[in-house]
Amino acid sequence: LRVRGRLPRGLPPGGRGRGRGPDNLAVGVAALPDATLRGPHDLVYCVATLCFVEDVECALRTLYDAVAPGGHLVVSYPDRRLREWVREQGEEKRAFFELVEDGENLLTPAEVRAVLGDVRDYWALAEDPPDRTGTVYVRRPAE
Repeated sequence: LRVRGRLPRGLPPGGRGRGRGPDNLAVGVAALPDATLRGPHDLVYCVATLCFVEDVECALRTLYDAVAPGGHLVVSYPDRRLREWVREQGEEKRAFFELVEDGENLLTPAEVRAVLGDVRDYWALAEDPPDRTGTVYVRRPAE
């Protein structure tokens, strides 16, 4: 993935956080939607996960709450295009994405904005973006 132009304001270049070295990186695993995430974090990255969560809106709020002021959330959410893709898959894979196939946890861009506010299309940052939807980033305002 090559980035077109500049990174969004506040996103550090080269993947560097506020400090350097491996001691600056924290990785956490938690069960959504009611996860307790230690934080706040400069970046919360949750991709290819919410398609397995029933209450996606609650999960989005939980993830956003873990973002530090001035930090970012990058998240993919299940939408109608993911559902179309799931329905093209074989029976075994479709069973894996049961919530999506049944439409039980799909969100629209308007529903995501209602939870997270001013979201931006993650793929718009790419020089040659793939034909995808459902991945956004949002900056939490600095205090």
